Amino acid sequence: MYVLFWLVGGTFILLATIRDIQRHRTDTVSIFPWWAWFKVTRENNPPLYWTCIAAQFFMVAACLVFAFWTPFGD
Repeated sequence: MYVLFWLVGGTFILLATIRDIQRHRTDTVSIFPWWAWFKVTRENNPPLYWTCIAAQFFMVAACLVFAFWTPFGD
């Protein structure tokens, strides 16, 4: 029912993640709420940078699962 919604959302997150990897910069919006949102660079804080990148890839995977998973056989 919401397959297109999840696929478009996952594609958007994937493209943003690829752009973040190319720029060596991301932000913490994927792992922290809005009040702890700040920019992270790969050079300044590598563990936090890779945690954010991993969280974004996890969200892409979750979007794919939600797009094709039908728990009640809809």
